[in-house]
Amino acid sequence: MIQQVRLSLPNRPGTLEEAVRALAGASVDMKALEVYARGDGAKGDAHMIVSAPRAALEALRAAGLEVTLEDVVVVEVVDQVGGLAPILRTLAGAGVNVEHLYAFVTRVQGKSLCVLTVDDPARAERLLEEGGHRVATQRSLDDSTGRGDALGAHLGLDYIW
Repeated sequence: MIQQVRLSLPNRPGTLEEAVRALAGASVDMKALEVYARGDGAKGDAHMIVSAPRAALEALRAAGLEVTLEDVVVVEVVDQVGGLAPILRTLAGAGVNVEHLYAFVTRVQGKSLCVLTVDDPARAERLLEEGGHRVATQRSLDDSTGRGDALGAHLGLDYIW
């Protein structure tokens, strides 16, 4: 299971930079980032997949930012027309609701990664794996095994944003 960092930020210049600076100062590598305004636009949300969720939580809280961690499912998607459909079919067929989704391209040719917030992440992971889909783990993000895991290769392990 992967934990996503979820930030609530005032929608004004510099707040996202402050968050990114706090992560860099804690040597936390961002793997994926999504930012958007919500409601009347006074606030925004940022969702991040990072190398070290707990360290990110501590660094962002120390910077005075409103932050939480939440379990998400990160699944490999064939980067072609309709590539996401089999994943969504697997989840829908089992009655798993997708609450939020964002995807990003990777360094592995022909593959993308998709971050899913679902009503039951553990069940969704199990269903996807049983359906033959490749699901990322936190360990595959930091590639601490040194094996050059393909999911780790997806995620640009050689830079910190």
